[in-house]
Amino acid sequence: MLEAESMTKKGQLSLDELESAEIRLIQSVLTQSFTDEKLISNQSVFRYDNIIRVKTRITERIDAPNFLSPILLPNYCIFTQRLVEHFHLKNHLAGTQLLLSMIREKYWVVGGRRTV
Repeated sequence: MLEAESMTKKGQLSLDELESAEIRLIQSVLTQSFTDEKLISNQSVFRYDNIIRVKTRITERIDAPNFLSPILLPNYCIFTQRLVEHFHLKNHLAGTQLLLSMIREKYWVVGGRRTV
């Protein structure tokens, strides 16, 4: 018990810790939601660091990597629902179109309009 307590960090989370937690959570969601059989037929998706991303039509633009190839998320999981709720509340109850465009800067939700 004392050993576990001594390993516990105290204070605020660092940016690296938050990003690492986000990546692990997304990997878990994708592993549970998508099988390779579903994705093989679709040539517009690829894996990078065990995260499924979508190829967009915007290829020649110099922009953030998440914008050029957003992370694919299922529309039916609780993680995606909470993510949409977070963006909705953070942006003062933004409308559907604005909310979708903000989410799509980093994520691509399957059936995004229905989900939002």
